[in-house]
Amino acid sequence: MNGFVIIPASMEAAMKRDLDALRDSLPEGERDAFEAERHVHRQAIINHFAEYGMYPQISGVERNEQND
Repeated sequence: MNGFVIIPASMEAAMKRDLDALRDSLPEGERDAFEAERHVHRQAIINHFAEYGMYPQISGVERNEQND
């Protein structure tokens, strides 16, 4: 995706709130892995906003079972 997205303070606060809530919903042993990839989840929110013009509904995370 090419382009430039300006993130207002309200969206930054919403992303922090939603990502914190997702992290806190995970079992204790999985929270560090989520935090290590937090930037990936944040970018997914930004990409959705850029494509659809609205903040996505955040409902949960999926485990990536792929072995790299």
